[in-house]
Amino acid sequence: MKEVVESYFNQRSLVNHQLASYNDCIPIGDGRESRMEKIVRSIRIGSDEQVEDDEGGLVKLDLLDKEIIVRLKNVRLGAPIVKEANGAEHPATPLECRLRKLTYFSPVYLDFKIYRDDLPPSSGSEFGFQEEKGVHIGNLPIMVRSSM
Repeated sequence: MKEVVESYFNQRSLVNHQLASYNDCIPIGDGRESRMEKIVRSIRIGSDEQVEDDEGGLVKLDLLDKEIIVRLKNVRLGAPIVKEANGAEHPATPLECRLRKLTYFSPVYLDFKIYRDDLPPSSGSEFGFQEEKGVHIGNLPIMVRSSM
């Protein structure tokens, strides 16, 4: 058994395994669909129906007299940044973050399409919609030496 473990770690390290897993998850601009994008597109809240389209995840809200459907897709990471105490932002480097004891992170952006029954209907739909692109939904720590 010891020989098998040694053979594995001669070809791969524990760090390489972690990097490969991280790179598989994060969205990268190489055209492939990341695991994070697949998770966002598979979201179904408030509806049990199967939806087979390319509009993304679905969140259905039933309010008292309005029906709202939110579609989610296109999760993206921005460039790593540092937010100063006065609100200023500038590009981050791993070295600066380590020296200042800050988190090395990137902002996460998502596109929303909000369908509402109180808006004028659009072509081919019973609901009108408003589109919000590049909404900042949070921050994701960046692993040093990842493909980000």
